[in-house]
Amino acid sequence: MKKLRLYLILLLIVKTLFTFGQPSSKISSNLRTKKISTKADVQIVDSLSIVPGTFIVENVTVDFYELNEVDAIIRWKKQILEDSV
Repeated sequence: MKKLRLYLILLLIVKTLFTFGQPSSKISSNLRTKKISTKADVQIVDSLSIVPGTFIVENVTVDFYELNEVDAIIRWKKQILEDSV
């Protein structure tokens, strides 16, 4: 009976160590940034789909581009002066 109690205590200690073994300061973000060329009319943004409502082009309004979230392709509707955004 004492061996069983000892094993249970050791199991509890090991489980506690593995539970709190990773520091919470290393939580990573899913935020990604990428430069996109504005020279081509159509540009592939990613190799996978984009979750609707999560794509933002900084300093450019939605009137300038159309995003196909399923194929992850951006199509420029109007010409932008900058070569990439």
